[in-house]
Amino acid sequence: TENALKLARSVETYQWVEDQQQTKKKNYGGGTTTKTTYSYRKEWRSGLSNSELFYDSTNHQNPDYALFENMAYVADPIMLGAYQLSMDVTDMIDWYQAVSDLPEDNIAEGSAAEGAILQNNYFYFSNDPSYPVVGDTRVSFSLVPSSTISILGEQSYGTLQTYYTSRGGQVLLVERGSVSAATMIQHAKDDNTATTWTLRVVGAVMMFIGFTMCFEPLTTMADIVPFFGNMLEYGVGFIGVLVTLVVSSTVIAIAWLFYRPLIACAILLGVGGIVGFFWWRSNQQQQQQNLQGFPTSTGPYPDQHQPTKPTTYQQPMVTTYGTVQSSTVASQPFATALDNPKPTAPSEPEVFVPGQTVVAPYHESGVFVPGQFQSQPAVVSGQPVYQSANDGPVVVQGHTV
Repeated sequence: TENALKLARSVETYQWVEDQQQTKKKNYGGGTTTKTTYSYRKEWRSGLSNSELFYDSTNHQNPDYALFENMAYVADPIMLGAYQLSMDVTDMIDWYQAVSDLPEDNIAEGSAAEGAILQNNYFYFSNDPSYPVVGDTRVSFSLVPSSTISILGEQSYGTLQTYYTSRGGQVLLVERGSVSAATMIQHAKDDNTATTWTLRVVGAVMMFIGFTMCFEPLTTMADIVPFFGNMLEYGVGFIGVLVTLVVSSTVIAIAWLFYRPLIACAILLGVGGIVGFFWWRSNQQQQQQNLQGFPTSTGPYPDQHQPTKPTTYQQPMVTTYGTVQSSTVASQPFATALDNPKPTAPSEPEVFVPGQTVVAPYHESGVFVPGQFQSQPAVVSGQPVYQSANDGPVVVQGHTV
């Protein structure tokens, strides 16, 4: 073929191909059973599949070797004006097109193609190309025609080759047609961006797989209860996605701090906001769980006519009615929760008047109003009682408080 820069020969063999299909089923009590189904078909394919590795190799045998091998022929030399193209440049010239006018009547006698059948731009080495059998071979050709190309590289001693920068980088751009240097550089940037994001996505996917595999033993144990196992698996997947987004975004932002500081800072702020939100939610839930052990009321200020009775823990002490004392069993709801020591004998009761500030135990200070309390009090014989600053019982003008 005249005016061709490259000529490639492609060889295909009719052969057996093995397909595998796997189905996974979770076992009751944990674990997974994988079932693999094998199927076989015949097709034209470049190269040879090793039938010895088939699951059923006895009934599906391929030839041990191909009749021909794939081959590429490169013109030497290839000139661009007065400059000879180096091997680096010719390797990048890869816009092949199929040869459609194969010369059936020009096959040399004694060549390997003698006796081949030309059909649909293929040379068939078969008794009947319409009904091939395993082991038949077909050959096709493609070429790179001589055309206008654009090269961005280094001129050196009459050749065009790769340019090496002072930092060890390489610059060699080759495109088909007449393309300006600025356009070629922009195309290279676009290709580099696409490659970079592809690698980032691949890294994030691998990171997600790693996180989920860390919890695989937990999800396997949870499969003992089928519904719970599925829910836990979905939860692990959700957490894995969140952790992957946070970690991968942080890594990308750190790499951008020097080159794209505004974008990097924005990403780090976003990641910090996400982490801070989940940290805040976790603290809120922890506080709610801690408060479940304490007596609660129906609102921030219990009803003054029907005060809520907190859960009590009975311990001996003395209740007070005015200035008369009687022996009974008193309650101190916070003693167990806060691990307080057992109360000693009560001190002399203090008398308060309405409007005077009273210090409630383990709560903020409040102003006493007869028949009303502002926070969780202690309980004496089923009645709410505030305590004064010296932890003694409180009597307000003869009223039990």
